[in-house]
Amino acid sequence: MEPLRSTNMVNVGTLRIRPSIACRGKLALKLRAFLIASCFTLLAVPLAPAQEKVRSKSATARRGSYVKAYDWMVKDSKDPERMVEYGSDFLQFFYEIKSSAGDKELRERAAKDGLNQAKRCLAYFKKKKDLTLVEEVTEAIAFLALAREFGVKKEASFLYSKVNLAMKTMSFRALFNLSKGERSNDAEDLCDAVIAFHFARRAGLQEGKGLKWAMSQARAYKYDAKATDEDFLLAQDNLVTHVIYVMSDYGRVTLKASNYKAELAYMRAAFKRVYRDEDVEGVAEFIDSSRILGIKDSDPMIRKGLRWLMTVQKADGSFGEGDEYDVYHSTWTALNALRPFRFQGKGPTWDLTK
Repeated sequence: MEPLRSTNMVNVGTLRIRPSIACRGKLALKLRAFLIASCFTLLAVPLAPAQEKVRSKSATARRGSYVKAYDWMVKDSKDPERMVEYGSDFLQFFYEIKSSAGDKELRERAAKDGLNQAKRCLAYFKKKKDLTLVEEVTEAIAFLALAREFGVKKEASFLYSKVNLAMKTMSFRALFNLSKGERSNDAEDLCDAVIAFHFARRAGLQEGKGLKWAMSQARAYKYDAKATDEDFLLAQDNLVTHVIYVMSDYGRVTLKASNYKAELAYMRAAFKRVYRDEDVEGVAEFIDSSRILGIKDSDPMIRKGLRWLMTVQKADGSFGEGDEYDVYHSTWTALNALRPFRFQGKGPTWDLTK
């Protein structure tokens, strides 16, 4: 049915109101004003309290979930056995919360807990005579990159000589099977390289200059969301999220979605798979990365993922199944997906064109 056409038609939201044609002059204006005020009252008053109550309840439940996960991470970080393999990882976790959490109380806790973790890392590396394993070197580099964020840069300076000595016998490009002048199509190697070069750059090491080259390789990667090999898909999932993490310094700043169309398109396509497979890390990192790109919590993909994450948290606050790494990393990523962000500006944190 065609809408009535009249110069006296008044629009109120989705309603169209037509005062009687017999109403003229001041009487028509008064009636029009009365109708508009009445409609706004009818539309707004009954719904607002209920909506606000639901929204408040949801936010409270979500906060309870990520605070419980944070408590679990703090407890796990104090386990002496975790220090050997994941000491710097936990420090990175505290850095992310301290630098970008929208929850002030959580930021303050992370600053304090991160300092304690930095001191534990210092004690651990002081006991290490030499760095002979690749994992030890990358852990030390990550620690140096984060030391200044927690006020222990000066105390950690002794570690530079150990790292530089170890780097004389190894090459980052060789470690990750990358050759200058050749393009790599191995998502796993590219992801590892981007992360390692990022921390080397933040630590002020010579190797950090290779980040631009490694990132250009990663940005040129052609994603295939229709692949069937699980290991191949997992490597792509990790690469796409860590390109975004590194370019934003792990969520410290936002990125413009239009500059990451390929990455966002892949995540949207792959989300169906990780959600179907109940992959906590996959769901959480896609949510986390999408929010860094400016995608809002009202987005259907993010909303669906957040609702699901709230249902799979274990009683002790942790997420995920499997070995120790799987559980602590799943808990870390789920927490980041659930918590609010407070970005410190717009990125990227460095210019790829220079």
